[in-house]
Amino acid sequence: MTNKKNKMKRNYLIKNMGRICLAAGLMVTTLLSSCLKDSSPGSIDFSKSPALIGWQYAGLAAKPYTAVLLPKAGVTLTTEITLSVASVTQSTPVTATVVESSDALKAYTTTNPELPAADYSLPNGGKITINPGQQTISFVITFAGDKIDFSQNYALALQLTDASGALIASNLQTAIVLLKVKSLYEGDYKVVSGATTRYHGGTVASGLQDQFAVTETDLFYGTYTANTVLGQAGSSAFGLTVAITINGSTVNVGADPTNPAATFPYSDGDSKGQSSYNASTKTLTLHYSYLNGAGALREVDMVLVGPQ
Repeated sequence: MTNKKNKMKRNYLIKNMGRICLAAGLMVTTLLSSCLKDSSPGSIDFSKSPALIGWQYAGLAAKPYTAVLLPKAGVTLTTEITLSVASVTQSTPVTATVVESSDALKAYTTTNPELPAADYSLPNGGKITINPGQQTISFVITFAGDKIDFSQNYALALQLTDASGALIASNLQTAIVLLKVKSLYEGDYKVVSGATTRYHGGTVASGLQDQFAVTETDLFYGTYTANTVLGQAGSSAFGLTVAITINGSTVNVGADPTNPAATFPYSDGDSKGQSSYNASTKTLTLHYSYLNGAGALREVDMVLVGPQ
C-alpha cells in the first residue's frame, strides 16, 4: 500500500458492536499499512473494519465545544464531522442527519438549560454528505446571538443519526455545545489620555495631593456580560479594576465583581464630567470617582479608542 501523509487531527472512532472496532480513526496510512502486513498472532486486520463517522475531536472521548458568541444576529460556530475508513477515503458518498437531542443534553448536564430552537439553525436541515475523496467536512451552526439570553448558560446537544454508507461511532455520536457571550466591547483599547487624581480628603475642595498618569499605551477590557467589560482602573500603580457597562452612549462604572481588591463604591462622573461612549468612533470616555479606605477622594479620567 502506498504510504500517504495526513497532517490532520485524528479521532479514535469506536463502534460497540461485537468485536467490530476501528481503534485508530483516520490514522496515517503508514500505520494502517503496518497493521495490514502484520501476520503475527493476535494482530488486527484493519482492512475489514467498517467505515465510521463521528464528530471531530482529538483523542478517545468527545469534549464539549464552547461557542463564544457576539450578541448579534448570524454568529456562527464551525464544527467538523469525520469519516474514518481503512482506505482513508471512500469511493461512494456517506450521508447522515444532525438532530438536536434533549436526552443527550440531560445525560451530559443538569445545570445548563437547552437552547431554544428559535435561537439557532442547522445548515440544510441538518443533512450532511461526505463525498468521495473527503475525510472531514465542516458543519456550521448559526446562532441568533442578538436574541439569546446568555445569563442562562444555555447548551445544545447535537447527534448524528440515519447514517448511510458508514456506521456512526457510538463514542463520537454527540456534540455538546456550551454557549458563552463575548461582549461587543471586549478588546484592546488605545489609551489617548488617562490619569488618576488623588485628593487629601473626601472632596475636591480638600485640595490636590498628586496625580498618576496612565503609562500604558494599550489596555485590554474583557467580557463579563454582553454589555459589561472588566479592566484597569486608572493608573496601574493602584492595582484596581472596574466594571464598565455600555448601553448606547451611556456608560456606567462600578466595582469589578471578580476582583476582591476592587470593593470601593465607584460613582459615575466626577468633577470633570460624565462617562460616555461614541459608537461611530469607538471612543470610550471615562470620568468616575471613589473614596479609598481612608475616605479620600480619587478621580479617574481616561479617553480610550476601542477595537475597530
